[in-house]
Amino acid sequence: ADPSLVPFFGSTSCTGPPDTRSILEGFYHDMNGDKWLRSDFWKSNVGVCDWYGVACINGDVVSINLASNNLKGLPSPELFDLPQLKILWLNSNPITFSFENIGSARKLEDIRLDNTQLHSMHGIGAGESLVNIDVSFTSIRGSFPNELLGLTNLRTLAMRNNALSGSLPADMSDLRYLISMSLDSNKLTGTLPAFDNLHFLREIRLHNNLLTGDISKRFLHKLNHGDSIVANLASNRLTGVIPEELARFDNLSLYLRDNKILGIPLSVCEKSQWLGGSVGQVGCDAILCPPGRGNQYGRETDNVACGKCSSARYYGSTDCYFDASAAPAGLSARFGMALGCVVSMLMICAFA
Repeated sequence: ADPSLVPFFGSTSCTGPPDTRSILEGFYHDMNGDKWLRSDFWKSNVGVCDWYGVACINGDVVSINLASNNLKGLPSPELFDLPQLKILWLNSNPITFSFENIGSARKLEDIRLDNTQLHSMHGIGAGESLVNIDVSFTSIRGSFPNELLGLTNLRTLAMRNNALSGSLPADMSDLRYLISMSLDSNKLTGTLPAFDNLHFLREIRLHNNLLTGDISKRFLHKLNHGDSIVANLASNRLTGVIPEELARFDNLSLYLRDNKILGIPLSVCEKSQWLGGSVGQVGCDAILCPPGRGNQYGRETDNVACGKCSSARYYGSTDCYFDASAAPAGLSARFGMALGCVVSMLMICAFA
């Protein structure tokens, strides 16, 4: 026994931390292992590094990937006592989860709990080594977890399709290495932050929320003009004109359909490499269809032009029944006629 674990001279207790095999055997029991889709070598005499979903380096467990394997239950906090654990993927299982004891996993960088029954991020702030977090499609609700702001090594954060509400923090400067943030399909309100103190945030997905106000002239201000950037802000309640200052970016894919955008500066329409080069081909319409025109994408694509839409008050409208006779030839016209047929059938059924 390790003498450092003995609490005092004459002690009869020397428990210490559980070893790797006992931690994993306990995990198997807690997570209904007998019903897993695959459990090759688990609870056998074979070394743990050969167990299904377990990967090791020099005999130490560094990765557990049991995604989509019919795990059920609540993992014990002892799981975080694996000293070399770097990757934990338990996504797409009907499990609950607690971040209790995550601070013991000092090398944990990548955790995936998307498509689980996770309902709280409480305790996540102790995971100081975390680089990638995905907790999309879970039961998380309430305000943005401020504990995340202390994870200064974070590169990617995905919290899509939850029930997050309230405003986003105005200052996320401590997340100085953040590259990708996906918070789409929540219930976030308040104004759109400028994210003007983040140097590496090249992918931001905030579509399908309830964000309001104008886009800041300093939006993504710290990024370099040559960076490849994706900013999906579609289906919110944003207003005003697209800032002319965004024209400094050479390679921006900006998605803004279904907002209340009132204008697009000419300088933006001249950015030929925006949206994969489509702005260079068709101009402003590749960014947003103008008022009085629209389609199901809110912008002209390779196959669908902006058709006549008399009810479209703002740039980027998708909610419109098209006048098939006025729509451009091709798919947009067929789309308009198809909508007309659906409406006609509904009217026939209503009066039958």
